[in-house]
Amino acid sequence: MRYMNRYVTEKKCTFDILFWHKNNALPTYSNKYLTDCEYILHFRKWASCHPKNYEDAKTVYLWSINHKDKKIYGNPTIKPLELVERFIRNSSYEWQTILDPFMWSWTTWVACQKNNRKFIWIELDEEYYNIAKARIENL
Repeated sequence: MRYMNRYVTEKKCTFDILFWHKNNALPTYSNKYLTDCEYILHFRKWASCHPKNYEDAKTVYLWSINHKDKKIYGNPTIKPLELVERFIRNSSYEWQTILDPFMWSWTTWVACQKNNRKFIWIELDEEYYNIAKARIENL
C-alpha cells in the first residue's frame, strides 16, 4: 500500500499490476500457501508502455524459476532473462537508459545488451558486485 500511495497519489503515476506465476516453485507449503506467484508493480509517469505484440502485452507471465542461474550467481531472487527483456522492450526505446539499483546477477544488464539499451547500475554489496563482474567477464 505504501508504494501505491507514494507513486499514484503523491506522484500521480499510472500503474499496472503484473504477475509472474512460477510453474516450478519449490513445494515449501507447510503451514502456508505455495509461493508460486510474484507481483510486479509497474509505475510510470512520463514513460509509456508500448508492447509490440499480444505476448508482450500480457499481464500474467508463466515462467519457471531459473534454479541453475540462482545457484551459479547466488541470487535468491533472480528473474528469468526473458521476463526482464520483455519489461525493458515494453518500457523503453533503444536510445534510452535503464537504471538497475540492485545489480546482483546482472540479468538486467544482459537484457539491455540484447535489446540495445544503455545501462546504469548500482550495487552496494561487494559480494554481489564481484558475482556480477564475473558474469560479464564470462560472456
